[in-house]
Amino acid sequence: MKQKCSSTITIMRCGLKAKLIMLLAILTIFSTGLVYAGSTTVDVTISVGVRDTWPPAPITNLSALAGSQEGEVRLSWTAPYEDDKFSSGAVQGYYIEYDTFSISDLGGDTTAWWNAAGGWKQISFANEPGETEQTTINSLWPGTTFYFAIKSYDDASPPNESPIDTRAASVTDQAYCVVPDTPPATPTGLTAIAGVEKVELTESEKGIDFDYYRIYRSSVSPLSLIAVSTTTLTAYSDTGLQPSTSYYYAISAVDKPPLVLESPLSETVTAWVVSGDTTSPAAITDLVATSGTGNDRIDLAWTAPGDDGWSGKATKYIIKYATYNITAANFDSITNVKERNVTVLGGNPDTETITGLAINTLYYFAIKTEDEVPNVSDISNIVTATTGKETLPPRQPAGIKGILSADGKTMTVSWSGISKNEDGTSCEDLSGYDVYRASVLDGEYTLVDSVTKGEPLVWTDPENVQGKIFYYIVRAKDTAGNLSEISMIVDSSKNTNICAVNSEEKLTHIVIPKEINQILYKESNSYGDDVIIEVLRNKEEESGRVIRSYSFIATKGQSGKEIKGFVFVKPLAEIVLAYEVENGYVKRASSVPEDRASERLALFWFNGLEWLKLGGKVDKYFHLVSIKSKRIGKYMIKESLQATSFAIESIQPDKTFTPNGDGWNDYFEIKYANPRDGSVTGKIYDLKGALVAGMKKGGNEDTLMWDGKDADGNPAPGGVYIYQLQVIGPENKVINGTVVVAR
Repeated sequence: MKQKCSSTITIMRCGLKAKLIMLLAILTIFSTGLVYAGSTTVDVTISVGVRDTWPPAPITNLSALAGSQEGEVRLSWTAPYEDDKFSSGAVQGYYIEYDTFSISDLGGDTTAWWNAAGGWKQISFANEPGETEQTTINSLWPGTTFYFAIKSYDDASPPNESPIDTRAASVTDQAYCVVPDTPPATPTGLTAIAGVEKVELTESEKGIDFDYYRIYRSSVSPLSLIAVSTTTLTAYSDTGLQPSTSYYYAISAVDKPPLVLESPLSETVTAWVVSGDTTSPAAITDLVATSGTGNDRIDLAWTAPGDDGWSGKATKYIIKYATYNITAANFDSITNVKERNVTVLGGNPDTETITGLAINTLYYFAIKTEDEVPNVSDISNIVTATTGKETLPPRQPAGIKGILSADGKTMTVSWSGISKNEDGTSCEDLSGYDVYRASVLDGEYTLVDSVTKGEPLVWTDPENVQGKIFYYIVRAKDTAGNLSEISMIVDSSKNTNICAVNSEEKLTHIVIPKEINQILYKESNSYGDDVIIEVLRNKEEESGRVIRSYSFIATKGQSGKEIKGFVFVKPLAEIVLAYEVENGYVKRASSVPEDRASERLALFWFNGLEWLKLGGKVDKYFHLVSIKSKRIGKYMIKESLQATSFAIESIQPDKTFTPNGDGWNDYFEIKYANPRDGSVTGKIYDLKGALVAGMKKGGNEDTLMWDGKDADGNPAPGGVYIYQLQVIGPENKVINGTVVVAR
């Protein structure tokens, strides 16, 4: 039977590394026979004390980043194990070295650098291995590059230090950071005290990282400051300045190298440099005001005062003007002012023109004069003058239309408002509209009423118009009394025709009946504006056999721009040209007797390439030649024999047309003379004699046209076709010809 003898093994308090060593020692004792088999068990007491000699692992990821404050760098790394060999336990703390030179600067000697570095910080606590460590290094020189290295140490006595961190050990990858540098704070408390030809400046106390103040100055404006000097003090004296001058000052703070940064400018202060002059210029006593060459200006003239009384040259005039009386008491409060430098010596004549004034308005004027101090004169004599009237009239009203009541008794006229002057500039002084009426188209138009600006643009004739035809126009007017050109004319007939006349010869006109006048109004056309038809005479073309020549032009009401290619939907617009008679003959055509005008005069129209004879109806009593058309443009009365029987006068184009919708030769049109008013029809046949389509009314009343389509509206194939015109009535005729469709 075994016996047991007790014993004790004591393991001294130590780290895990030492405990493992002791355990190995115990196992060794047992393995060498200290414990025997048999009847007796021996208990042994072992006391072991082992020193820890394993250092912590080197830190591998030291980083250095700029902090949020000037002079601050933040370091971070991962906490290592206490014992590099066994990867166990937390370290006790850290040593950090830093300086402005690197390990590379010392040839890669990490030990030399560690010993030479001037910056040092110890951290006596640590996180668990694998956790992030952070610390901040403060009070570093701003703008300078600092290099960093770190070691950790354990809790042994004495402590074991880790090798230098791996980035430092690599020499070329040592952790570094440029220390953040911010501009100095904006200086505050700047004051300026003016003296005789100098200014004394004082400012606030110096800030951190301060090197010097930079002084900025201007005698022109606080927006044009330039640097003039520097100082390290909080007071500065600026001398040698121009007397009687305002100076503007501001300062900035500048820090030290290596990054020289400047603060924003301080608030601007102003100082007036004084002089010893106390004598004011003399008061002006002979100021005169007269209306200028423009409607918005007044010319002033006076004798210039001097710097001191009437001697020398003063510095500046202060010219005040108002639409009410100016006095010494209210002079300074008047806001309408013009200031300028004095350019002549005292006692010499001087002048000035005040522009931008309201037209047709009475103005008051007065002047004070300053010298360089400035000493200010007394107020001048007060003068008045009235500006001229504006001569630029408003643009003519557009969109005129008439509404005749169902019983035919009441006529109402309306129109569109204007916003532009005749030259296209904005009409800012419109006062309203005048309505005129006449009993004949070319008669005298009498003012019957006015509509004030802001009132509805509509007027109703108070007179019963039943059984009468009146003609109405509207003119815009401005506050200066300038009147626009006349609007188009609307009459009180059942058709409420719209007419446009030539301003010199109102009998030359165009009449547009209600059936086709919708194109004149922006709400029913595609132009986005009301349309005005203008009738202009072409005197340069009136020579030889040409009696009269006029252009009928469509323009936009607001912009005045010409509308190209303008046509009415039907040939119902009546074009009327007037001619004159003198001594029994048509004027400008001495070979045409007055009573033979219907045989010898005809209307022609220019199609863009050539003049086409249209014929037209001659009114020998009123001396007019007219035709109904859907086209405007250039028309002339020309000496030409009129047909005495039905005849074709023109074919357009001559033989071939191209109905492809490109706006050029899209239709085939025949113009004929029909002096006996026969019934005229036209038809189109193919070469086999089959009916293709009927011809329709063309651009004028005595025209027939074909658009190149068959009776069902389908495009006819290209080729040769036969046209046939048939006249039935006082004379009976059939006229045939050919036309070519090109596709």
